[in-house]
Amino acid sequence: MLLGALNTATTGMNAMSSDMGTISQNISNMNTTGYKAEQANFDTIMSEKIQPGNDGSGSSPTGVSGFGVQAYNEHLNSIVGSMQTTSQYSDIAINGQGFFMVAPPSTTGGAPTVSSGSTLYTRNGAFKELAGSGTSQSSPRYLVNDSGDYLLGWQGNNGTVTSGGSVSPISIPQPQTVTRNGTTTTVDMVASATTQATVLGNVTPDNRLTSGSMETLPLTAFDSLSATHPFNLQFSPTTTGSTSVTTTDTSTTPPTITGPTTTNQTNQLSPNTWNLTFGTSETGATVTSAPTTTTTSSTSTTGSVTTDTSTSLTEGTIVTFNANGQLVSPKTVTFNATWANGQTSAITVDISGLTQYGGTTKSVLSSSSQNGYLDGQLQSLAFDSNGILSGSYSNGKNMQLAQVAVARFPAPDSLASASGTVFSQTSTSGAPIVDTAQHLGTAIEGSTLEASTTDLGTEFTNMIMAQKAYGLNSEVLKTADQMTQTITQGTW
Repeated sequence: MLLGALNTATTGMNAMSSDMGTISQNISNMNTTGYKAEQANFDTIMSEKIQPGNDGSGSSPTGVSGFGVQAYNEHLNSIVGSMQTTSQYSDIAINGQGFFMVAPPSTTGGAPTVSSGSTLYTRNGAFKELAGSGTSQSSPRYLVNDSGDYLLGWQGNNGTVTSGGSVSPISIPQPQTVTRNGTTTTVDMVASATTQATVLGNVTPDNRLTSGSMETLPLTAFDSLSATHPFNLQFSPTTTGSTSVTTTDTSTTPPTITGPTTTNQTNQLSPNTWNLTFGTSETGATVTSAPTTTTTSSTSTTGSVTTDTSTSLTEGTIVTFNANGQLVSPKTVTFNATWANGQTSAITVDISGLTQYGGTTKSVLSSSSQNGYLDGQLQSLAFDSNGILSGSYSNGKNMQLAQVAVARFPAPDSLASASGTVFSQTSTSGAPIVDTAQHLGTAIEGSTLEASTTDLGTEFTNMIMAQKAYGLNSEVLKTADQMTQTITQGTW
């Protein structure tokens, strides 16, 4: 039994040494971003006494000669650390359960092609930018951690991110080089020509009786050369058009057709009706709406003589409001423009938000929007709570660039340490569920890092207990050794 005591005390000292190693590791990583504290657990081990079997058939275990202890570490990956705000957009944290997905560089040192075997998982969201070629400013800028692992997710396309499917290293798109009129420039967002616009405003009827009155709402359009062009919605109470009269006498064989006889004229429109045309103050530009947009026909019959009368606009669209000042028709109008720089535009304007309320001395444009924009330079980047990385540009536009993927495991504490704060999947952790933060019931916090989960109070308590247990085991070892010496030396 003395040999058993020696062995048991030795296992106790070894277990406490391992415990102290775990405590030391936790304390040394108390300031490590995303570090998950480990916990030392202990299991009893038993050694069996072997003696010959009673039937003389050989040896068999018949009892226990001693007990011992062994230590093993448990990862506490499911514990969420406190959130700490930073000033860096690429610092991100998961406020809840889940892991960022990362992948090591390719064998050539560039962005990896991700496979299931190369994916790693981490809570350390301290990422930084890395140019795709390492030096070229025209290369995509990837987000990597201190180990060079690439952050994974879904890349945006034309300002929209579609999540789901396979993941890949996310990046900030490279600037684009454009040449216009012999001049080459580099921009982060290339201008897009206006094709649609929407207006909200009021067309006042108070000035209708003024000779030559016209109510004007000013707007702006952009072309693909990143140029700005002013244009106006012009509401006139009169129309310029032509009246055509055709007479058919069916009493003759063949029938006698007279006309058409056309007369140009200006007509005063009814109180709730306007002729909408387009204009511009840009010298050398022309803006027109389609001619002959409205046609009316009337027929009168006297005996065998039929008269057809049709009236059409020279240019413009008849816009009608009801007695309450709300727009009746049409909801949209389209015009064509040839700008002074030679660019052409066909723009459809949604006017369904216009009203015709009296009591104002002038027409007022409340707001307007359009789908065109000028060249833009990237000014700032930010992640939202769903992990979408968006860029803010000098032209006032915001664009979705990429989205971070989040992975959740059935048993996250069973992940294996790969290096530092990075983990790998195991058979006991289960397969990850990969989705957006929102779909997994968690949230991404931008310009934030997750602190280490090391608790100093707990670690100091564990340290004292480990020290005491180690000392007591050493006393057992010392006493058992002295007793063994007493027996072997026969000094009792």
